[in-house]
Amino acid sequence: MKDMDWNENGRVELTELMRAKDIGLRELENGCKEYFHYKDGQPVRIVCPSEG
Repeated sequence: MKDMDWNENGRVELTELMRAKDIGLRELENGCKEYFHYKDGQPVRIVCPSEG
């Protein structure tokens, strides 16, 4: 759920959850997650695990 906090305000709001219905997820080789728009495949956000 924390990855869906698109505006990074510390809360996942209803509007952010509704936006997520049009977003897909790809696991990248480096362990990161790439969120992308279903309509065109363009990346929305990349989230990488923190080290340490």
